[in-house]
This record gives sequence, C-alpha cells and structure tokens, in this order.
Amino acid sequence: MSGRPGARRQPPPVAGWLLWRLLPRGDREFIVGDLVEEFRERAGRAGRIRARCWFWRQTVSTLLRRRAAVMGSTLDREGGYRWNNAMQHLGQDLRYAFRQLRRSPGLALSVIVTLALALGGSTAIYSVLRAVLLRPLPYASADRLVAIRADVEGFTNVGVLSAPELADLRERATGAFEGFAGIWGTSGALTGDDPEHIALAWVTANTFPLLGVDPILGRAFRDADDLPASERVVLIGEELWRRRYGADPAVLGRRVGLDDHSYTVVGVMPANLQVPRGAFALELRRYDAWLPQRFWENRDQRWLGIISRLRPGISLARARDELAAVAGDLSRAYSGYSGQDFRLTAVPLHGDLVRGVRPALMALSGAVAFVLLIACTNVAGLLLARGVGRESEVAIRRALGASHVRLATELLAESLVLAIAGGLAG
Repeated sequence: MSGRPGARRQPPPVAGWLLWRLLPRGDREFIVGDLVEEFRERAGRAGRIRARCWFWRQTVSTLLRRRAAVMGSTLDREGGYRWNNAMQHLGQDLRYAFRQLRRSPGLALSVIVTLALALGGSTAIYSVLRAVLLRPLPYASADRLVAIRADVEGFTNVGVLSAPELADLRERATGAFEGFAGIWGTSGALTGDDPEHIALAWVTANTFPLLGVDPILGRAFRDADDLPASERVVLIGEELWRRRYGADPAVLGRRVGLDDHSYTVVGVMPANLQVPRGAFALELRRYDAWLPQRFWENRDQRWLGIISRLRPGISLARARDELAAVAGDLSRAYSGYSGQDFRLTAVPLHGDLVRGVRPALMALSGAVAFVLLIACTNVAGLLLARGVGRESEVAIRRALGASHVRLATELLAESLVLAIAGGLAG
C-alpha cells in the first residue's frame, strides 16, 4: 500500500484523526478538506516529508486557535484577558523576534554560545551531583543502612575491623541493629579453558539478605557456608553468567576454578549489582563473583568493611551509644586493647561512601553555579545594551498605539527564542 502514489499523498492519519475528533462538527469537512488538498499539492511539489511536517504544524496551530477562541469567548464575557488575541499575537511576536535576531547575528550568536556553555556545564555537573550525592543507594530501605567505622590508636587502616571483632558485634550489639555483614573486595583468576582476571569479593553469608538483594537464579549464601569445613561455593554475577556461560541455567552445581581452588556455583546475582567493598574505605563496586567469608582468628588482622541495618524506629544516636558501650566492653575484655583508644561509631552508608568526593563535588558545583550567574549577567548586559539601541524604535511603536504589554511581549519573545536556542545547544 505504501508504494502506491495515492498512499504517498495521504496526510498523517493521527493528525487527521485529531482534527476530526477535536474540531466542531460544522467546521470539520471545511477545514480538514482544505488542509488535505493543500497537503497533496505540497507533497507533489516539495516532497512527502516536508508536506507531513507542514500538515502537523497546521494541525497544532488550528487546534490551538480553536481552543484559544473558546477560552477567549468565555473569559471575555467575564471581563477577563482575551486569550484568543494573545494566541494570535504570540505567533506574530515569535516571527518578529526571528526577523530581529537575523538582523543582529553577532548578538544572537554571542548570547546562544554564552548560555550553551553555562547551561551545558551546569547540567553536566548536576547530573554527576545527582548520581553521586542525591540518588539513594540501590537497596531496600537504604536509609537504614549504616557503615561501622573503627578508630584504633596506632592502627593505620582506620574504619575496618577484624573477623573476631565482627563476631563480637553480632553477639553484643543486638538492640539497635538487625545484623552485621563483613565485606572485603579483591580480585582473582577464573581458570579453565579461557582464563580471565575478575573482580572478586569475600562476603559474609548474611550480606545479601542484609542489603535486601536476592539472586535471579539459585540461592544466596547460607550461614553454614562461612564455616571453614563447609563446601567451597561461589555466587557469580549475571554479566559473567551471560558472557562466559551463555546464560545457561545448568551452571548451578557446576564446578569452577578460582585461583588454586575449585568452587561450586550455587547462584547468580543480578546485573549491575554494586556492593560496598572493604579494606581502607567503603565504596560501591561491581564484582564478577562473590565468595563466602572464612573467618580468621587474629584480632589484629583488620581489613573487613562492616555494614549493618538499623532496626525500624531506632535513631542513629542510639545506635552510636550502643556501639560506644560495646567498644568499652571490648577494651576491658581483651588485653590486646590495653593502652589503645578503641572506638566504634555508625555513619549512614550513603554518606560514608561519598565522604571522599563530597567536598570536591560541592566545590565544583558552587563554581559552576557562579559561572552560570556570570553568564546570565553577561546576557542581561547584552540585551540591555540592545534595548538602549532600540529606544527610537520603541518610541515610534508606542506613538503608533502599541501598548506596554504588546511591547513587553515582543521583547520577551526575543528572550524566549534565545533562551530556547541556548538551552538546546547546551
């Protein structure tokens, strides 16, 4: 059908349907018939694409004028503003604004480039600011997730704990917290027919339940998987599952080689899953695979990043008081802490993750906002200088009967055209 000449001369069906449905019954055949006839002439003369664009412009313009006429007649009876005239004048003002700006291309280009640079930079920085600082973490009830920070005198890895200290927290801090999970991010070698280096994380069995993340295939870790004598199991990410194993569900139960050990795949985690890594600081990172954390007995081997979730209704201040009490009990219970200032505190997980970049981003956003202010000031100065140069033109138009409102709308139309062009360029 689309190959026939008659079909190519038909106007856009959606636009025709809108006209037929929204126009008054008495005007449908007259208006739609004229538009269709003009469309066919333009299609033969200028091409089908240009004719369709013209038909859509006429459709929108016709419907707006009809709507403005209805609103204007209603409001005129009540002494309101004449919307019909306003809509008619708007098109005139925009066309006049384009003509005036074509006469001053240097001014128009300067304003558009200035706005584009300022708005483009501001939008880019705000996008980064929103993604890093404002967007909540991709976990269930993320506002109740906290990071446990340790401060040990004479110990350089501030903020991390050892596995025995994690066990102490699970045993002693049960009033304000739902649980504690340990995470240590590293890397490893996936062996086999096609060896590759992957991002790997050791996590305690309760990490994913604590974050509120479920596997898309198989199961998550169980508490027994943390025991040294248990079977070696691994969770793999969806991206690795699709890339290396072709998204085969039979991967469950398959033995894979990681470093010098063999592990059984028990589950597949969602794609783009980001887990806070441990070591010197917590940060969100994507991993290809996760292994259950095997506990070490050395209390001085601190490398686990610890996260927790507050119980509903528990304030951060109460959680910190409980951690302070636990730190005091540990200092008194173990001789290894004698002479050390050992402290524990809880901070919102999101705030802990972004604490390193927050000052730089805030300073950068302030600088960009200042640049935007300078750009707006420069644009305002250019337009004011242009307005001073058009004093005689405005005086003549005023003498011929133009009202202050009409003159103001013409000037605003020029500003609107420049703002839209600068925004699109930015």
